[in-house]
Amino acid sequence: MKRRAVSNFFSGSPLDRVDQHRHNASWIESAVAAAESCYVLVVDGDVLVHPEGLRLLARRDEVMHLMPENRSQMTLLGTWENTPVFALVTTEDALGDWQRMDIRLTGSQLSADEASIAAHARALDLWRTRTKFCSVCAAPLAVEKAGHVLRCTSKSCGMEHFPRVDTAVIMLVHDGGDRLLLGRAASWPEGMHSVLAGFLEPGESLEEAVAREVYEEAGVRVRDVQYHSSQPWPFPASLMVGFSSEAKSTALTIDHNELESAAWFTREELLLPREQRPVTLPRRVSISRRLIEDWLANPEDY
Repeated sequence: MKRRAVSNFFSGSPLDRVDQHRHNASWIESAVAAAESCYVLVVDGDVLVHPEGLRLLARRDEVMHLMPENRSQMTLLGTWENTPVFALVTTEDALGDWQRMDIRLTGSQLSADEASIAAHARALDLWRTRTKFCSVCAAPLAVEKAGHVLRCTSKSCGMEHFPRVDTAVIMLVHDGGDRLLLGRAASWPEGMHSVLAGFLEPGESLEEAVAREVYEEAGVRVRDVQYHSSQPWPFPASLMVGFSSEAKSTALTIDHNELESAAWFTREELLLPREQRPVTLPRRVSISRRLIEDWLANPEDY
């Protein structure tokens, strides 16, 4: 059966990323000088928002005093309906009553468009903050391409470094009927359970990673691995690629180094009111919650 198109939280950005302008210093200067240009203020990976309406984008006139002379400290995110949008690294008290927001915990309070821009800004800021030296020769790195490339400053090396994206698979496993496999990590809030997930390994397809991770964590072999949707997950730098799959058998052998527990739950149990459910489900901003809710709402597709 044909799957519906799914857009997960933090995806569906309204920005044109204007790659063709990232090398053009005069275009960037003009964009910075434009009265209508907007700025995402980033502090250690978090963003600042205005408490009135939880506004993410600061106007140029609001941030003039924060503009660095060295434009490499600013990152061009793109344009939104031809309006330039930059990320600007600053301090928590830079704009007085603007407040710091952890978008993983409270990002659902933003509009879908602004949440995707915030995730974009966060991912690039964390990459640049954590990538200071060349991994080939250890020389310092210089910012190029409006914040999207870091180049080794050693003339004998000159290696280009690009934003890091760690590919992870996240998979809903059902029994072919009305039961769903959910597990929990020991570090999670009490009662929280989710679908299983793990990182892609070298020399492995996404579908192979799904099968391997489910078997490693829960001892279950799966079949009919089907792509569902994906989600940028900048905590700090993952791309979550979502799948569904059917268990060949339902006996569990849990790897307690990975999971504290895992169990099968029925559709009826998971459709109970929140206070009556046997488990707490993941936050609504996550693809894990989207996978679960899609399975609950559309049994004919699984």
